[in-house]
Amino acid sequence: MRVYCIYDGKNVKGDLVNNVAEPFKLKIDIPASWQQGPCERLLSFFLKTLCTKRNIDVAPEDVIMTCSGVDLKLQDSLVNCISNYNDIYVLHKAAGKVEETHEGELRCTNFGCNQHYREEENTDTSCHHHSKGPVFHDLEKYWGCCEDRKTFDWESFEQIPRCCVGRHSTANKPFVFPKEKVHNIPLTASQAAQASASSSAMYDGKRVTGPREFEGAAFVQTEPQQIVDGKARCRNYGCTKEFVVAENMNSSCRYHRDGPVF
Repeated sequence: MRVYCIYDGKNVKGDLVNNVAEPFKLKIDIPASWQQGPCERLLSFFLKTLCTKRNIDVAPEDVIMTCSGVDLKLQDSLVNCISNYNDIYVLHKAAGKVEETHEGELRCTNFGCNQHYREEENTDTSCHHHSKGPVFHDLEKYWGCCEDRKTFDWESFEQIPRCCVGRHSTANKPFVFPKEKVHNIPLTASQAAQASASSSAMYDGKRVTGPREFEGAAFVQTEPQQIVDGKARCRNYGCTKEFVVAENMNSSCRYHRDGPVF
């Protein structure tokens, strides 16, 4: 089995981690004795060759192998993971996100700030914020104190410059979106009668709007059909095929007895 192992200094996200002059591509003829063994053996051999030929030292625990977009586990059997002439990429793992700790810090509740701070470091110019809370109306997004800066997407909304400068504070309560009061307006007598009639029509299975031809068997075509060149179009439900009138027989048409019901 022959494969090609490739190292270009990038990680799984495509970011450059190790600036190499050019990608290192190694053709490897995997011995039959290796094929039932783990992928770890192939990775170890490739990294040793990379270090020898390019003087690039990469630790096995810092990288993974991928083939056709699938990560290869080190303990998986080679023959079960790869095929002849596959390209195998050796990529750096994505750096783990370092969790920030804010022990002993407070979170500012001024509108538009939300930053952590220490009270002993708080000054009159530490916080840039808005004096009023956010407003979301239909598609518009803006701050109550900056009505002239209305936006329609979150990215633009977050980039609206803060209009106030002062100290960080925890005095504001978490913002709660106001709920609009629902007004129940009773129907007039004519509106109630119309709603009742519509409901009765739906209950009876009859349409009050829409194409009349969708009322199933109740629809009957009464206009005579014109025969052109000895041909006509079948009006049986589910057929509508064109046919020669002189050749029509009792077994010519397969159709539905009743019309469609919607």
